[in-house]
Amino acid sequence: PVANVKELIAYGKANPTKLNFASGGIGSSQHFSGELFKMTSGIQMTHIAYKGTAPAFSDLISGNVSLIFDNMVLPLQHVRNGKLKALAEAAREAALAFAREGANLALCTSAKMDRLNEVAEEARALGAKVVARQCDVADSAAVASFVAAAKAELGTIHVAINNAVDRGAEGKFLDQDDATWERNFAVNLTGPRNICRAVL
Repeated sequence: PVANVKELIAYGKANPTKLNFASGGIGSSQHFSGELFKMTSGIQMTHIAYKGTAPAFSDLISGNVSLIFDNMVLPLQHVRNGKLKALAEAAREAALAFAREGANLALCTSAKMDRLNEVAEEARALGAKVVARQCDVADSAAVASFVAAAKAELGTIHVAINNAVDRGAEGKFLDQDDATWERNFAVNLTGPRNICRAVL
């Protein structure tokens, strides 16, 4: 019954027991993404864990569950044929949600910077301190350089998001182990292409 994230949040707040979200299993990227959305939006949703993504999508398409957080590879065909509705670019929405909380954001992309700069400006308009850079996340030296530059500018990085746009290059952003980032909560926002790392 909703067309966008704003309507989803309004519906969830008006109907606190009706929404649920599917995942391919407990601890999966879809599970963490849903929990992150619950935290940032303030709505309640019941998590329904499946044994894999295929049965989760089967129940989503048949209407047995409300929504799922996933990369666009599998759902894209269902969005195109009208069986599912895509509500948002999760990494971008997460960046803006963290910005509303006053987090220091380190945003990077291996794609063109124009879209990332738009997201960075939106986050700054919400009062966040933001560093946005182009970075090849598959190159550990490039990621280390990006993190060092972001720390130098921000002081503390609260959240780092790889490809805070609709999609981007594959990488190993979470493999960058930084001893000063303690108690990290790793969330794969929309599959392996969009990684968020939040310092709690």
